[in-house]
Amino acid sequence: MIEPTFLRIGEAARLLGVSTKTLRHYERLGLIDEAARSEAGYRLYGAADLLRLSRVRKLQQLGIALGDIGALLADGADPAPLQQRLTSLLAETDQTIARLQERSTRIRELLDDGAVDAIDRPLPHAPLEQARVRLRHQRADVHVSDATTELDRRMIGSIDMLHFPREIEERNEATLAAFAERPELYAQLVAFLERVTLLEHEPDDSAAIATLANEMLDSPVGSFLRTRRREALESPLQALTAEMLTSNVSPAQRRFFERLRAGLQR
Repeated sequence: MIEPTFLRIGEAARLLGVSTKTLRHYERLGLIDEAARSEAGYRLYGAADLLRLSRVRKLQQLGIALGDIGALLADGADPAPLQQRLTSLLAETDQTIARLQERSTRIRELLDDGAVDAIDRPLPHAPLEQARVRLRHQRADVHVSDATTELDRRMIGSIDMLHFPREIEERNEATLAAFAERPELYAQLVAFLERVTLLEHEPDDSAAIATLANEMLDSPVGSFLRTRRREALESPLQALTAEMLTSNVSPAQRRFFERLRAGLQR
C-alpha cells in the first residue's frame, strides 16, 4: 500500500500561491479541517487538503465571501445554494463587463474626438437619453439630421450626470412620450430643431433668432410646451437645468432657447 504524501505548510502555501498566514486563516474559519502535525509540530497537508483548499480558492476568486464558502462546500450540502450564488455572480459580472465596455468606448471617444466633445456626449444609461432614443425609434418615420442629433446629444449630455427628483424625470419622460403619441407634433418639433441647428454660425443678435422663436411659440408645438409648463411651476432646479441644457450650444442657439423659454413663461 502506498503511503500518503504530505507537504509542510510552507510548501503547500507556495503550491497554492498563498501565504502561510492565509492557510492558518482558512483553518481558523473552519474552511479546512485542522491540519495534521508532524512529530516536530509542523502542519501537514495531504492531497485531500490541497483539493479542498483549491476549491476554496476558486470560489473566493469568483467573488464568493469566505464566510459563505464553508456551508457551500460542506459534505452532503444541497447544490442549489451554490447554483443560486453563481447565477447571481454571473449577472453581477455581466453588468460589470457592460460598464467596462461603456467606459472603454467613452475613453476611445476621448482619444479620437477630443476630450471636451466626448465628455459632453450623453451616457447611454441616463434616463433622459434612454427616453430620447426610445422616441427616435418610435418615430423612425421622421428623419432627423446628424447635426440635429448632435445638438440633442450635446444638450442632454450637459445634464445626464445629475440626479433629479423622480417627479422631474417622470415629467421629462412624459413629455417625450407625448411627442411619440402625436407624430404630426413630433414632425413639427424636429422641423424647428433643424432650423435651430442652422443658427449655429449666426451672430447672437441675428434677426433670424427672434423670427424662429416667435414662429415656434405661435405653433402647435409652442402651445403644447406652454401647456406642459403650466402644469408644474418652474423651480430653481428646473431653471438651473434649463441654463445647463444650453451651455454647450452656440451663442445664437443659446439666445434662441432663452427667447423661447421667456415666451413660454408668459
